[in-house]
Amino acid sequence: MKPLQGWETCVKNGHIKRVTDGDIQSAAIEIIGANVTNNYICHPPDNTSSLGIKMHNIVLQLKSVNK
Repeated sequence: MKPLQGWETCVKNGHIKRVTDGDIQSAAIEIIGANVTNNYICHPPDNTSSLGIKMHNIVLQLKSVNK
């Protein structure tokens, strides 16, 4: 399975790719771009779908890579 299968991605002047993060020693999604409004991922990809999450919380770990 592809890591971003089922996700909408938008990339202009940057990239979105799966990398191994050295700090957490695990796979991560790297989103790099000149403007945050032009480079993002979104799920579900349309307004008629749902994530199917039974719990009401989601945890994201964000890291600034100073690029």
